Amino acid sequence: MDEPIKPKRVERRKGPDIWLRVITFLGVGSWILFVAAMMVLHKARPPLHTVAARSANIYQRSTWSEDLIQILLYLMFIGLAISSAGLIINVKRMRRRDDQVRVNLILIWLLSLFGIVWYFVIL
Repeated sequence: MDEPIKPKRVERRKGPDIWLRVITFLGVGSWILFVAAMMVLHKARPPLHTVAARSANIYQRSTWSEDLIQILLYLMFIGLAISSAGLIINVKRMRRRDDQVRVNLILIWLLSLFGIVWYFVIL
């Protein structure tokens, strides 16, 4: 007749554990690498040719800097590895309904993969 009342589940987590901190650290680290990669990309591309530079006969390179592009590729591979590690830890840790997949790790993973494909296809 009377159904037994199920006790509410007691939350034993007392805040972010070590894995959440690792995931957060990997997310922040991958974003820092991505910003560094964008700065390297900006320096590697050929400068815009302006009328003032042409009229003053200032030499401006017209090709991408190969050394900086190599550094950019390494940064993209490291960013892909770090975000992959963070995603693996995040997926392994998801056991409760309120656990979430970190969207920023997915975004960095996709951007790094796009950068690597861009290097091999376009350059």
